[in-house]
Amino acid sequence: MVHFSPKVISGHKPFKCFNIWYAHPSIIHMVESTWQTEVAGTPQYRLAIRLQLVKSALKCWNREVFGNVHQKLKHSRDHLALIQRLLHDNPLDLAMISQENEVHLNYANLLVKEESFIRQKSKQNSIQLGDSNSPIFMP
Repeated sequence: MVHFSPKVISGHKPFKCFNIWYAHPSIIHMVESTWQTEVAGTPQYRLAIRLQLVKSALKCWNREVFGNVHQKLKHSRDHLALIQRLLHDNPLDLAMISQENEVHLNYANLLVKEESFIRQKSKQNSIQLGDSNSPIFMP
């Protein structure tokens, strides 16, 4: 007989830094400039407030820089398919060839970002379920 325990409903999700953020050139400057914000109070209080400020800034920065990677990937895939259909009808159009190369490069970059995001989420989900994505499972 299988028994399922009721799902525990927790509060807010913990803040997560995604690996794809670290490859972006503007993250260091954004974190440093946010950290330099003047905060009055005890050292512990200043640390807590600065961490909250960095967290908030990172969330906004993520929305601005990366947005919804899955949606951007779908849009890029559709755009690439359209350009390739047009290029199929007129294969000697140099402007269209150049545009296809640009869109293909953007699509490839988005694929890398999505793969990194999914891999990290998969690892987090496995850890929460008791597995570390390793071949050996230790209960």
